[in-house]
Amino acid sequence: MAQARQLAKFSSVGGFGRYQSVASARPKRSQRVTPVRIADDPCQSAASTVGDAVVWDVGLLLLGLVTVVVGAEVFVRGSVGLARLWGMSSLWLGLTVVAVGTSAPEIALSFEAIFEGRVDMAVGNVVGSNIFNILLVLGASAAIAPLPAAWMLARIDLPSLAAISGLTWGLAAWDGELQRRDGVLLLFGMVAYVAFRIGLDRSRRTQPIEKDPFRPRSLVLSLLGVALGLVMLRSGSSWMVHASAQLAREFGVTERVIGLTILSTGTSLPEVATSLVAVAKGERELAVGNAIGSSLMNLVLVLGLTATFAPIQVAVNPSILSLDLPVMVATVVACLFGFRPGRAFGRVWGASFLIGYAVYLSWLLATG
Repeated sequence: MAQARQLAKFSSVGGFGRYQSVASARPKRSQRVTPVRIADDPCQSAASTVGDAVVWDVGLLLLGLVTVVVGAEVFVRGSVGLARLWGMSSLWLGLTVVAVGTSAPEIALSFEAIFEGRVDMAVGNVVGSNIFNILLVLGASAAIAPLPAAWMLARIDLPSLAAISGLTWGLAAWDGELQRRDGVLLLFGMVAYVAFRIGLDRSRRTQPIEKDPFRPRSLVLSLLGVALGLVMLRSGSSWMVHASAQLAREFGVTERVIGLTILSTGTSLPEVATSLVAVAKGERELAVGNAIGSSLMNLVLVLGLTATFAPIQVAVNPSILSLDLPVMVATVVACLFGFRPGRAFGRVWGASFLIGYAVYLSWLLATG
């Protein structure tokens, strides 16, 4: 009887009841929950997403570059066809149509960048292209074979480039920006240079210019080439600017560095190919004229148009004012000493220019 009372008491205070409730709360084998799989590391997912974005942006950048280069070629071919039908001289053709065509990638990129508010990218593209043309294109060409210094190059073209380069640096340093009046002044410098060169050409010409016979089919094809080239330039430049801005954001690189390196190198590839092929074929004067003429047009035409028609003030980055523009001017001044009438721009000059570009690029990437 006592044991029965103790058992009842133990059960009432929760002895067996406690064990019974625990047992009843334990899920049956069929009711047990399947363990949940732990999610992947969010850092790995983020890295995978960034990697995919980088691959996409690099692909878009390369696609835009190819489109711009091919578009410039199509534009030049169409423009040359029209110029021949109109009876333009070779010099006039080279200083206007071909000059605009070879500068078309820079024009398209700078306009696209400036209208998106990416001023550092637009200005860096022009300045970087000139440094690339002088130090790398001329340096590599001279390393292959000594380059001649023609009288016209040494006495007119290079001094003109030096004067325009110094003027551009002075205008930008005056108030820290390139205003509309500065762009108009640069465009006026282009008109004066072209008019002076054509005047010299006419004074020395002894034979009349022959026109190509007019053919409606040639006219239509030339017009289609100009139109298609402009569309390709517009599309390709838009892709390049968008992809470059995304890459700069993903890698933490400034838009100034992107403009001075990736964009300037990409838009200068036609000049590289033209100059190296010309040297290999023995047309060394063409290689020099291509690099110098392209650099001149980058300043007076590309930067002039950009500053004139920009919807915003073209504020020049202080780093461009203190480093990149002085380097650009210094390279042109070095050319004045290297190219002298009667003396070739030899392999020593070419090697020094290549070393100079490597040092500048290393410093640029190290400092950002």
